[in-house]
Amino acid sequence: MKTCTKCHKELPATNEYFHADKYRKDGFVCRCKVCHNRYGKEYRTKHAKQIREYRTKHAERIRESRRKHTDTARIYRLKHNYNISLNDYDYMSIRQNNVCAICKGTNKNGKRLCVDHDHTTGKVRGLLCSRCNAGIGNFRENATVLCSANEYLEKHKCR
Repeated sequence: MKTCTKCHKELPATNEYFHADKYRKDGFVCRCKVCHNRYGKEYRTKHAKQIREYRTKHAERIRESRRKHTDTARIYRLKHNYNISLNDYDYMSIRQNNVCAICKGTNKNGKRLCVDHDHTTGKVRGLLCSRCNAGIGNFRENATVLCSANEYLEKHKCR
């Protein structure tokens, strides 16, 4: 059990009631989540003008930091999830003319193509748009089911 220093309620010392803090002995912040979140909201409301001024003054630095973080996270995900580098991804994208390997289209929202891989072997097959990637996933990567779906569409094609 842990007592919140703000509301003084005694609550179980779990992630359900307290935010994690690896620097504290028990691993949790001293305020419960309700008090912690309320304090943050009050602070942002009270200091809205200063926050807005800071963001305006440092907008470019903030954007650059977000961009750097996004790029670093992307590089990590490519390596961790698919065991490929950013250069490998770029090479595949160029080889596919920056279009989906199935429909030859791009993502409608302007996002990058998805890395398609075999969930059994982990082998990367190519880059797909979000729709084709979801389609393969919905057919459970089963070629027989996909062929059956194709036969079904052909059978019921409007003439």
